[in-house]
Amino acid sequence: VVRSTAVGVLSDLPGPTTTRILRDAVNDPDARVQANAIEALDRLNVEDRLPYIKAKLSSPHSRVRANAVRALGRLRAVAGDPELAGLVRDPRERVRDEAILALGESGVAAAAETLEPLTRDESAKVRLLALRALGRVHGVVVVADLLHRRALEAQVSGGAGDPCCDTFAVGA
Repeated sequence: VVRSTAVGVLSDLPGPTTTRILRDAVNDPDARVQANAIEALDRLNVEDRLPYIKAKLSSPHSRVRANAVRALGRLRAVAGDPELAGLVRDPRERVRDEAILALGESGVAAAAETLEPLTRDESAKVRLLALRALGRVHGVVVVADLLHRRALEAQVSGGAGDPCCDTFAVGA
C-alpha cells in the first residue's frame, strides 16, 4: 500500500527521475503500483508513455487494464486497436465500461464499428454507454437517427422500445 501511494504522489513531482521511476513502476509485481503508475504517467503527460501503457491492456488485473484503457482514450490511441476493441467484451464491468468510454473519447470514426453492435447488448448499461460514446464520435444527430431506426424496428416487430434509448434521448 505504501509503494502504491508513493507512486500516486509522484504525479505531483514532474521530472526525469519521476518519469524513470514511473516507467519502472508500470512493471512492478504489485498491481496497485502498476495501476497508480499508469495514472501518474498519464497525468504527467509523459511524452513516450504510450508503449508502457499499451502493454498493460493484457494485464490479468482489471484495475490495471481499466486504467490503461482510460489513459489510452485520453491519448486518442484506441480506435482501430483490436486489443482494445476486445476489451469492450471484458468480463469485468469496470474494464468494459472504460473501453467503451475510451472509444467515445477517441472521437475517431473507426470506433463506431466497435460501438454500434454494443447498442444491442443485453446489458442496458452497456447499451447506454455505447450510445453516449457514439454521440461523442458522430454527434447527437447520428445517434438520434439510430434511436429513431430502433424505435421503428420495435414498432414493426411489435416489441417494446428500449428503455435505455429513452434514457439517452432524455439525457442527450
